[in-house]
Amino acid sequence: MRARITTGMATVLLLAGCGGAASTTDTGGGEPPPPPPPATGGRIVDQEAAVGEFAAPQAQDGAMSLRGGTTGGSSTGPPPPSHLVDASGPRLTSISPFFDTGEDALSTFAMDVDTASFTYGRDWIEQGQLPPADTVRPEEFVNYFRYDYPQPADGQEWSVLVDGAPSPWNPRTHLVRVGLATGELDPQTRPDATLTFVVDISGSMEGQPITTVKQTLGLLVDRLRPTDRIGIVTYGSSGQLLLAPTPLSEPDTIRRAIAELETGGSTYAEAGLRIGYETARRHLTPNGVDLVVLASDGVANVGETGPEEILATIRDGVDAGITLLAVGVGGDTGYNDHLMETLTNTGNGSSYFVSRQQDAERLFVDRLESTLVTVAKDAKVQVSFDPQHVTRWRLIGYDNRDVADDDFRNDGVDAGEVGAGHQVTAMYEVELADGAAGELGTVSLRWAHPKSGEVSELTAPIEVAAVGQAGPGYATAMQAVGLAELLRGSPHLNGWTLAALAEQPDDGVDPDLRALIERAAEAWPSP
Repeated sequence: MRARITTGMATVLLLAGCGGAASTTDTGGGEPPPPPPPATGGRIVDQEAAVGEFAAPQAQDGAMSLRGGTTGGSSTGPPPPSHLVDASGPRLTSISPFFDTGEDALSTFAMDVDTASFTYGRDWIEQGQLPPADTVRPEEFVNYFRYDYPQPADGQEWSVLVDGAPSPWNPRTHLVRVGLATGELDPQTRPDATLTFVVDISGSMEGQPITTVKQTLGLLVDRLRPTDRIGIVTYGSSGQLLLAPTPLSEPDTIRRAIAELETGGSTYAEAGLRIGYETARRHLTPNGVDLVVLASDGVANVGETGPEEILATIRDGVDAGITLLAVGVGGDTGYNDHLMETLTNTGNGSSYFVSRQQDAERLFVDRLESTLVTVAKDAKVQVSFDPQHVTRWRLIGYDNRDVADDDFRNDGVDAGEVGAGHQVTAMYEVELADGAAGELGTVSLRWAHPKSGEVSELTAPIEVAAVGQAGPGYATAMQAVGLAELLRGSPHLNGWTLAALAEQPDDGVDPDLRALIERAAEAWPSP
């Protein structure tokens, strides 16, 4: 049955200048690798009575399931980063080109709040290596940072901010920021939550990775409410239920289970995920939130089924109201970014990379309500440019979140999920027509309410006055997207370099981002 549609206009903040007064107006990666050969072995046992243990077969040479994407490079350092300094260097074939507005005026994409690409890339740079180009997703670099977006006005569910400034790498274009924000949720009013952790305890998790997982779980014991629950499933050479979902009113029981986490063996990811979802289904939270949290370096080297069977398990979980959250740990050359993102895209969740306690605190302390509570399902954005005022445009990033323009109002198309208090930022590079004035186009949002299924839509204008006047936080977004474009070898930078990025003004830019840019520029100087 078709859901009822409600329409409305967003509250748009059009910024009058950097740090100035504000007024309001109502209104993917490179080519995928070939599929792996199916792994050998027996069948997965169907457990109806209880969730027990799956015994994995011995790994076969060359038999890998759930592998995908680039897992890293040489530990002795990367090859010369030709794509940073040489126009003939390697580039990703999926980087969106410019579109002539007279031929294509619509840009449509699913919202994305993942940040794994930034934290993973940050760790590579801090270790003196370039991140694999196909793990660099500009939207995740931009969305890692928090911006001073307005809260939605009374009666509204979203706020929309549009601003911009001339592009630093092309004198003929502007970079336009489209910032979207949902309302904050009072922690006292959020529903109860059950988090079923599926923890990789294989040998590759030894050391800092498993320590990070334990620290993360410890943070949740301190942060969650007594009526929330934590369950723990582990997998190494086999999968097993370590702790049935237990209320936080029993913290000592949960801490004892956390202390039992020890590494060793192969990586039987299929078993862990199957047990995790079965556990979550058996302990659904009435009128609450149910998450399966996969904590892993994303590498799987034994198993019995291919990726499609695991994705089917995750899809069944979505139908039951279970969301998948991927927390990537470990890393250097072993983290499988492609797999973790693929799983969460299927599981209506988000993908994060955690390599230090501050990352875990950001996810499960500072932004706990955003992490737990979804307020918009199948959320899509459609930007329509006016050919009279915009001659050409490109969306920077969201390459693997593209939605057909005709499917913007097709509510059967899967899109993105957004949590309470989340921000979603998109950066466009546009070329304005001579004499452009008034409205350059519109931004439209469409989403479904998680409980009722009711679909809503809102539209806001893109004013030419805003596009030339960057507001607070814009410089951080610009430099974050510039760094990502350089790291993935974008063909649209006209010889712009890391050195040129490092020379950009640092006023108002996130200091951690500036430090990372300066480190990269020093490590890979221009010729």
